[in-house]
Amino acid sequence: MSTATTVRFNDETKENIERFAKLTKRSRSFIINAAVEEYIEHNLAYMEELDKAVESIKTEPTYAAQDVHEWMNSWGTEQEKPLANSRLYTDSK
Repeated sequence: MSTATTVRFNDETKENIERFAKLTKRSRSFIINAAVEEYIEHNLAYMEELDKAVESIKTEPTYAAQDVHEWMNSWGTEQEKPLANSRLYTDSK
């Protein structure tokens, strides 16, 4: 099933859509639909993963970036630090 939707484009975008449609011998509707589908697929997956990451902060240990950098910089040295001794980052909200 398809649904009609009105979208406003600036002149340059409209011209580029028309040029691309002509070059690919596809309709403007096909080009716009394909572009929107690809954008949504890519960005929806990203946003869902980001949402999971933010939620995991509530249940997983989180470390301050400075502590992680200090820990990584100690790798291979005689003073190598265990990450467990780092301070857990807590949100002050």
